[in-house]
Amino acid sequence: DEDLFDDLDSSSNAPRSGSSSSSRHSIVGSSDSALLRLVKFQLEDMTHDAPPDSLAPLAAALQIVLGRSHPIASAMALLADRNTSLATRQAREMRRQQRTLAQATQLLKGASGVLGPGGLDPQGARLRQDLVPVPERTWALRNVANNMLRTAAPDSAAADEALGMLRQAAELAAQHYGKTHPGQLSALLDYISALPTLPGHTQEAAAAIETACNIVAAVGGRYRQQQDLLSLVLLYESAQAELDVPTVLGRDNVAMVRLQRQAADAFSVLDTPQANLVRTASP
Repeated sequence: DEDLFDDLDSSSNAPRSGSSSSSRHSIVGSSDSALLRLVKFQLEDMTHDAPPDSLAPLAAALQIVLGRSHPIASAMALLADRNTSLATRQAREMRRQQRTLAQATQLLKGASGVLGPGGLDPQGARLRQDLVPVPERTWALRNVANNMLRTAAPDSAAADEALGMLRQAAELAAQHYGKTHPGQLSALLDYISALPTLPGHTQEAAAAIETACNIVAAVGGRYRQQQDLLSLVLLYESAQAELDVPTVLGRDNVAMVRLQRQAADAFSVLDTPQANLVRTASP
């Protein structure tokens, strides 16, 4: 069963690389008992040349029979993970993303006003939306929208629908967290990232970037009050990297100029180690 193997993969802490088991560290631990060390050595030796993807069924069966926490089942899970081919890992990751998308879609359906028989029920929709916490709703909107944008043409109806979802997520986050609260930045940055890629949204993108600049300035003001100039500079440097889109917002824009000036002022008073840290962290 593929779901069982996916669970097996997620339960393993083995490194996610494509190298063979011979190039990995031994699964034998220094704190293992003498008997467990012997068993692990034997397992490694027996599975050393096993064909790719051949160990997962056995490992999954051991977890069912012995339990995930059993040392033999855990050891076999590690060996099965090392035996997993790149193609299988990619397929598992695709299934994981599909499940995440399905969960997000289901969450959106639960908060929508579309019912089965009877059609629309706006009042019921509002009640259902109130039952779903805003962070979960914004996460679902962003997840579905970003997946749609990966495959939609820029001028397609799907792209417009995805942009509407990101717009809604940003608006919900702003209402929930407050006008200048940084908690809304993740939703707002997704929205800002999408806008320049779609035609006809330059003014909307400029307004969103200015909103983000104002949030950053408010957070920076709190850092300044706390005399935390290093965090202030790192914040502004990161903000400039994320929000500097000259094709949307000119370098002479008031919000961007203020951001650059305040970053330069704070940087000028940093001591040498802090200044070096900023230079290292800068893109």
